[in-house]
Amino acid sequence: MAVTADGERLGSVSGGCVESAVVMAAQDALRTGRGRTLRFGVSDDDALAVGLACGGELTVLVEPWVDDPAQRALREAVAADVPAASVVRLDEAAIGWRLTLTRSTGENTKEAASSTLGDAAFERGAVAAAADALRERRSGVAAVEGIEVFATTYPPRERLVIVGAVHIAQPLAVMAREAGLHVTVADSRSTLATPERFPGVDRLIIAPPSELIGAADVDSSTSVAVLSHDPKIDDAAAAAALASDARYVGVLGSRSTVAERLERLRRRGVTDEQMARLHAPIGLNLGADSPAEIAVAILADIVATRHGASLGTGGASGTAL
Repeated sequence: MAVTADGERLGSVSGGCVESAVVMAAQDALRTGRGRTLRFGVSDDDALAVGLACGGELTVLVEPWVDDPAQRALREAVAADVPAASVVRLDEAAIGWRLTLTRSTGENTKEAASSTLGDAAFERGAVAAAADALRERRSGVAAVEGIEVFATTYPPRERLVIVGAVHIAQPLAVMAREAGLHVTVADSRSTLATPERFPGVDRLIIAPPSELIGAADVDSSTSVAVLSHDPKIDDAAAAAALASDARYVGVLGSRSTVAERLERLRRRGVTDEQMARLHAPIGLNLGADSPAEIAVAILADIVATRHGASLGTGGASGTAL
């Protein structure tokens, strides 16, 4: 949650339970230039006073946002969608000591309130904690040289490449953006892949079928939904996506066409191991019918795959497509 000096706030830390106490602490941090941690427990008088009636315990780190090298490096990395992690000390005497690590260059930047707050061994440990957070894409408390720190990871947005600027792609692009994904729509047909039909997507690609996946810069954080329903486009895109590091590859179509598609992909050199990664028909088996419902089933399958959930698949597309 961000709080300004006059009390304006953006975001939330607890869904409303302790917001007023956190806002007051944030304004105090802005006045004094010093951060602090707030700890609330359901049995604490202060916690009950601010409405923490939902049980459990809550610890909130409150710190002023200052224009130092570490904060600047973090802000620039997030704005550029570059993987970054920030490590801040939680001991009361040193709150505000921060290190930012960006994975694109391996560069780390730090700013300490005092030269005595972090020695070389501690800084090496802080870099390691930041690297662990980036690798695991998780934030959390860690111990560095016996000192408690909080490592926050800021991974780039997960990416979705939609091949085929068809009707189903339109609601899928909107839903995926709402889910926080970076969305690319790619098609060889310039009359379909237009800003008017896909307002707000991050990227539109118009290229020959064999070049669509290469132009989309697919990596291990990318899901690919192949939806054109034209074998000339779908087969080339699916084969290229299965040969890439894409986390998820799904192709639209009915169950009756899957066997034919698999045989065409084998002729293109797709191996059985690669084929095992293919979601065909694409999406969870929700009995979806309309373009919007099919988009829900596709996005749900992508989310389930990202989190390693084992859900029944079998296609959103039904037998009519």
